[in-house]
Amino acid sequence: MAESVGEARANATAAAGPCAGMLPPRGFAAVGAAGFEPVGRARGTGSYHVEVSGETWNWHAHDCGYSSRPTGPAPVVVSGSGGSSTVLVEVLEGARHRALERLRGACAQLGGHGVVGAQVGIAPSTVTWLGADVTVSGTVVRARGVADAVALPFVTHLDGADFAKLLLAGWVPVDLLVGQCVGVRHEDRTSWNQQRSAANEEMHGWTELLGRVREGARARLHEQAAERGGDGALLNGDEVAVWEQRCQRPGTASAGRREPTDKVARCTVVGTSVARFASGPAGPAGPAGVRPLTVLPLRGA
Repeated sequence: MAESVGEARANATAAAGPCAGMLPPRGFAAVGAAGFEPVGRARGTGSYHVEVSGETWNWHAHDCGYSSRPTGPAPVVVSGSGGSSTVLVEVLEGARHRALERLRGACAQLGGHGVVGAQVGIAPSTVTWLGADVTVSGTVVRARGVADAVALPFVTHLDGADFAKLLLAGWVPVDLLVGQCVGVRHEDRTSWNQQRSAANEEMHGWTELLGRVREGARARLHEQAAERGGDGALLNGDEVAVWEQRCQRPGTASAGRREPTDKVARCTVVGTSVARFASGPAGPAGPAGVRPLTVLPLRGA
């Protein structure tokens, strides 16, 4: 049976041996010192359609979930607590799973045992209800001297140098984690007046919105870590996108007047679940008396 184009590319790349161009010199040397070698690049993509129902769809169901420009403080509704944006987060979860499945499949084709330096890309279309595109890509590495494939290759956002530090400390990466949360807050009278004030003051409602979506995204990331059976999780910071959407009562026209808006925020947190494979005192000192640390700084070292 003739091999497919993807299989041919994978076989050719695997046969070429270590591919130094896939990692910067520091990362390439660190991966080699940890007993691995890079064999190529891999990518997995998941693209999903988000169904829109009804004549007018708002982030808050039923008239944005709040009366038009209320006098009291408007609540913050997030995907983790049953908000309407839960639908979008569920679609993004599905796209992430599919992208990781395809990334691992590409890793297996290259004869790799895992992927380091994994980067997650979310297409701009995910800020609307039209679709969700998630891409995960990284460098495939293989344990030197191990020919057997693994059932489930690991995937980590750590680069080559940090991956080596993790192994030296007695930990192994398990899976890439992507925690997401979408929250919305309706424009109330206080925020309306604050935006038009001549004074410098904190927008407490918007501050609460940002805090809630960050909290929700980190909570979802830790849930994923528990589902994968790891002993802990390493975070890689968070990314927040904020935009506005006009909130109009269903069945009514704006009649030329400005309608209240929903402030929408989405937070994405990327990390890696890790598992311990060794414990005990530090090993023998290396050059210049340096020993591998039990707790290692994974940034700035």
